[in-house]
Amino acid sequence: MNSMEKPSQIQLQRLEAMYASRARAFSLPPGNIHITSILDDILLLQPKLPLLPNLITLNWNELSGNMASDEAYAALFMHDGVRAFKIMHDSVSTAFPDLVQHSPAWDSARRIVFFGHISERMPNLDTLGVFLRAEPDLKKPLLELIGTLPRLRIVILPGFSDPIAVFSKIQDCCDLEQVSFSIDLPYRYQPTSVVTQLTSISPLAFHKLEALSLSCGLGLASSILRHLFSHNPRRLINVAMVSELKKTPFEVQKLCEITAQVGNRLKKLCLVGLQFYHPSHTSYVSSENVVHFEDIKPIVECSNLESFELGYPFDLPWQEKGSIALAWPRLKNVGFYVFYAINPEDTNAVKVRTLRLIIQKALLGRNISDSKEDILSIHNTFNSINAFPMTHALVRVIMFLQLLHLIFVLMLPDSSQKSGKVL
Repeated sequence: MNSMEKPSQIQLQRLEAMYASRARAFSLPPGNIHITSILDDILLLQPKLPLLPNLITLNWNELSGNMASDEAYAALFMHDGVRAFKIMHDSVSTAFPDLVQHSPAWDSARRIVFFGHISERMPNLDTLGVFLRAEPDLKKPLLELIGTLPRLRIVILPGFSDPIAVFSKIQDCCDLEQVSFSIDLPYRYQPTSVVTQLTSISPLAFHKLEALSLSCGLGLASSILRHLFSHNPRRLINVAMVSELKKTPFEVQKLCEITAQVGNRLKKLCLVGLQFYHPSHTSYVSSENVVHFEDIKPIVECSNLESFELGYPFDLPWQEKGSIALAWPRLKNVGFYVFYAINPEDTNAVKVRTLRLIIQKALLGRNISDSKEDILSIHNTFNSINAFPMTHALVRVIMFLQLLHLIFVLMLPDSSQKSGKVL
């Protein structure tokens, strides 16, 4: 059926008879101005519900800005067989939903009703991804929704200023395997009270956790990891920490020391700092925030590491290349993000070229092939920054785009498709 063509009763019957039962996943096309009119026409035809009876995965975009209409559209596809549900707005980044500042606000009362219907219509959800701005009135209905979905295995949430409330609610999900959310603390907020309140969260509740992704300050991330790791989670193999704040090598070292407690089980590790640039766009890196080998040395103990992403300016000396190669014999994927304003003739450019050679020889010990299993990425970020007028917001967007894959690739185990895990 053409997107401009009005669906007929015959076409609807053909859909129901020949195709509807085959659909296992459905995603609304982003930015399609015709989709709302098509859904309106389908509603007028009063189809047999659910429209796609064997649907397992539903990826839902907020369409019209009218919650009543969007709720009616969603009801066409929701049923108790759906296992994975993702809700987002087109303008919201799926990796960092709090970045967007101008996504339309939904009516608060209708939003609460909508989230209530999610658990009524899809009570067996095991995957929930919410990619909406973390507005204050979203928190209560969202946490209430999580409380009505005890089978959840995978949870992806936007950033709220109260991580304790989030952990308190998700700890009731007995089968929780993957958690990803931001912690949007106020400017200059001291997380001391948060650390104290962590004692109310039982590490035993996260004994099945396989992947943890947090976007927050590294100090708070260290406290959360220390608390969760105190019970020695035996299944945790993927850890991703993303910080928007400039952090010192000491804080990176502290986080590595805590992460090393997972030891031989850890397979994927991502540590990313996003703000290694100055607002004037003239200085992005100083000697104070370059991460050295000694800072990450604790994770050398993670001998089964297969993927390592380090989003900080990194200095790996020649004399340490052998120790890393021996420590991580199973390493397949390496990503170092070197944030320099590079002139091909300056010392930084020479350093980056040297770093590329060191990592290629030291970490992988062979020439890099085109195989997906042998991936080496070193990003000479902002090579032409001085010649290109960039606003602060544009720089942030570019950096987020570069890192968009990190959270989701690291949150998906290799067997995710076979096991039915969907984000």
